[in-house]
Amino acid sequence: MKKIFSLLLPLVLILLFPCFTNAETTIEIYENKAVTERGEMPLKSLPFLYKTDKEYMYVPIEDVMPALGGNLGWDIERNAEICIYNGKTYYLYADRNEVECSGEFLWLDAPSIIKDNRFYINEEAIEMITGLTLNKKADLKEYGVITVIPESKKAFINGDETEFQAKPYSYLSKTHIPLDSAFIACGYSLGWDSEKNVVICYKDGVYSYVYTTEGKVVAGKEYTFEYTPVYISNIMYISNEMFRAVTGFDVVAYGNLREYKGRDTLQNTTRTDAYRLGGRSVVRGGGVTVVDGFGMELVSFSDAEAMKYAGVISAVAETLDSDIDVYNILVPTSAEFYAPLSMYPNQLKGIRTVYENLSDRVIPVNVYDTLKEHANEKIYFGTDHHWTQRGAYYAYKEFIELKGGSVDELSTFTNIPSYNHVGSFASFARGTTAGNIMKGSPELLERFMPKFATVGTVFADCAVSRPQYTVKAVNSANNAYSCFIGGDAPVTVFYTDAPSDESVVIIKESFGNAFATWALHNYKKVCIVDPRRFNGFGGNYASFNLKSFCDRMEIDDVVFINYPVVVASSGIRGAILSMK
Repeated sequence: MKKIFSLLLPLVLILLFPCFTNAETTIEIYENKAVTERGEMPLKSLPFLYKTDKEYMYVPIEDVMPALGGNLGWDIERNAEICIYNGKTYYLYADRNEVECSGEFLWLDAPSIIKDNRFYINEEAIEMITGLTLNKKADLKEYGVITVIPESKKAFINGDETEFQAKPYSYLSKTHIPLDSAFIACGYSLGWDSEKNVVICYKDGVYSYVYTTEGKVVAGKEYTFEYTPVYISNIMYISNEMFRAVTGFDVVAYGNLREYKGRDTLQNTTRTDAYRLGGRSVVRGGGVTVVDGFGMELVSFSDAEAMKYAGVISAVAETLDSDIDVYNILVPTSAEFYAPLSMYPNQLKGIRTVYENLSDRVIPVNVYDTLKEHANEKIYFGTDHHWTQRGAYYAYKEFIELKGGSVDELSTFTNIPSYNHVGSFASFARGTTAGNIMKGSPELLERFMPKFATVGTVFADCAVSRPQYTVKAVNSANNAYSCFIGGDAPVTVFYTDAPSDESVVIIKESFGNAFATWALHNYKKVCIVDPRRFNGFGGNYASFNLKSFCDRMEIDDVVFINYPVVVASSGIRGAILSMK
């Protein structure tokens, strides 16, 4: 009898006290809990799937191991999670395919992962330590890491290289990636609901939805955000947070991304009257208005002309490859800041109309506010219709910072001044009292010299096959506005030794000349094109196609920079439109 009892006792203990045995063989994993024969254990962090050569299930070690009787700690020297289970000590290394136990390294097929500051281990590690297997009982999201590279379309998905349709950006302090190519690279098929403005995402029999005009995504459940996807150069971008809510993938930038500041259409911009001339003396002649000895053009343009100009720039931009960033800059004349209120041309209103009507393919650059801020400096000439190189610097600084770059402070550049500059107004109003005043009013011409070596060549054709002559970026021996890039020419190309691998083409009238001198500090190649020398304008019948030029010269950025006369000119608008 005693012998029979001694044989039955272990069996009774196993049946009555399963927690003292290893009778349990599985852990059932749900979205927010794990279940064993011992009972339920809540999961404070969501389990997930991770794919390498095959799919693995991951659970947070802090939620699972203590419930199974394990003890946890952290080894600072090893930079590893410590797990003590059944008398054995295991060291688990994040992002490494190995576990150390009793001095022996045990290799795994997939690494442990730190996600959202929590340590996750996979089913293989769980089985190695506890002998238990994980059994998926709910639809879990796939987790992965997309690593994006600044200023590159290259990306890595769980270490595998891919290429997106455009470069990533930082916007609202969040990483943004091209929506279409990111989802497709992660195995999703995409559709579009035009009535709801929703991107439909489909994978493995599951539909998710990204709302493009609301801060909302639906992926099993609804997630809300304080922002929406954003269009940059006509490509829809999604934040790392919204993308993760749908896919489970984290997006990590390998370095600092270019910052996108959004589309500034001057809605919050106001004029300043702080620097307006009193108008004690007003003389007119040859299209020049001389107010208290200061010459200016009282140029304005209508809403209709502004909308036509915006349509032209947008139409040309649409013909360019999607990986080219397109910018538009409108520069007011000096009259915007200095004309007496009775003569105020209100160019701000027209510029705002242009910016509001540009397509999403074009990024408007607000240089109005920075010029207003520096209007107490010599940012315009008093005898010339142009701005100064100083004024162009402040506008360029606004542009390059919008792009995510920077330019040295103005005080660090060598300035070679001339005090004998007499500008274009003297010739515009020649033979009039206004012209005589301008001729007799020589003024300061500042010439800020480039910090990098440059080689400039003027070409007569779109194919840059007919070189005409070489030109200096800034000619310190020239007292005229033409000291900047040699004045107007059909095509001017500068090569620089600036620390950059990017190229830009500046489409401009003469206001762009002073602006171009600053671009030499951020681009390896600066191309300047004057549309007035092509496509029939003024009898210039050489053809110029912007897309073919960009392809030939491997252009990264296109900048349209003009002043109000161009907006109001149907002829120049037509010459620009003919570039498409």
